[in-house]
Amino acid sequence: ANIDIAPTILSYFKIEPQNMIGKTMKTVSTIDRINYINSLNEKVTNTSKQRYRVLYSFAVFQILVSIIAFLMIAFRKELQKSHMLFSTILLSTIVVPFVLLILPLFGMFKTFQIYFVLIVITLCIVFLLYSLTKANFLDMIMCTSLLTVLGLVIDTLTGQNLMKNSILGYDPIIGARYYGVGNEYMGVLIGSTLTFTTILIDRFDINRYIVFLFYAFIIITIAFPTLGANVGGTITAITAFSFASIKIAGRNINKNSLLIIFLSIIIIVACITYIDLNIINSQSHLAGMFQQVADRGFISIYQTITRKASMNIRIMGVTVWSKVLLTTIGILCALFWRPVGAIKKISLQYPNIVIGWSSIIVACVVSFLVNDSGVVAAATTIIYLNISILLMFINKIVTSY
Repeated sequence: ANIDIAPTILSYFKIEPQNMIGKTMKTVSTIDRINYINSLNEKVTNTSKQRYRVLYSFAVFQILVSIIAFLMIAFRKELQKSHMLFSTILLSTIVVPFVLLILPLFGMFKTFQIYFVLIVITLCIVFLLYSLTKANFLDMIMCTSLLTVLGLVIDTLTGQNLMKNSILGYDPIIGARYYGVGNEYMGVLIGSTLTFTTILIDRFDINRYIVFLFYAFIIITIAFPTLGANVGGTITAITAFSFASIKIAGRNINKNSLLIIFLSIIIIVACITYIDLNIINSQSHLAGMFQQVADRGFISIYQTITRKASMNIRIMGVTVWSKVLLTTIGILCALFWRPVGAIKKISLQYPNIVIGWSSIIVACVVSFLVNDSGVVAAATTIIYLNISILLMFINKIVTSY
């Protein structure tokens, strides 16, 4: 980035950069350097060109499908005849993030080819899940969420090689992430984890402590400097998973539990910072922020907060993800009104799934507040709440006929 040029020049003259956000550039040795650079350039530019078109189409598709699903639920038009087909279409919207992750394995494509391959792979996965689960949509949601979690965790642990080339992952040209887990996939990972684990508890009544350990593992994956390296995602994950764990354990959210969540955030972030600065020395942006505090005082924290707030406000006006978020919020609010009593019936039958939904809402609020593109993270997180609640409503109404 342009902020790295000045520190690099100073370093060349053996002058220690002071009060600079950027980092000194380093050389990396490789074989056949020209072809390597050309290949990297081709991948980066191809991702940047296709990113807006494909993600815009996906967002619009999700909005339209969600609105149609809500209208079908509210007025029960043709629900008995077409619920199976439309439920399958709904499910495909939470399969897409996983397909976008693995799409780089199939090579680079032009826009039309990307649409074609994306649709074909998504349909294949949906119909495979349909066959394996015998059309049980609750199990299909659980399996889809698990597939997404496994894909993201494995890729994060192995160097983010898929995310680096995914349309929903990095875009260095516009400054949308250079390493770790970006906000788009951070939201997907948190949303899919909460959906998978809470359905798993209600379906199979597994030991809660296994779920709590799994939450801790996901937090480490998002937080660790050489893995996810996402500070806002770390705070979001700790808050949402702690909220879910407290509710799953049968406890109420009170002053003491809120204090525990707050202290957990402080302790974990402090530990990650110490590891980053003194052990790994990976110089992630978390370490950079604390270095700025050491150099310039707490004014740098204020500047970071105002920067993130102004970025969120700007993004709200320009990104299609804000439309996804607002549409989903509107649909969810309307579902509490009609069908009458449906939420209550579902909460009695599936109490832990409802805990997962409320935890996703918590994650959306926190991610919006602590990330500079929080609206994007909130929108990708809430996909799992939106689709799972619509699917459950549709199938609940059909089975009650």
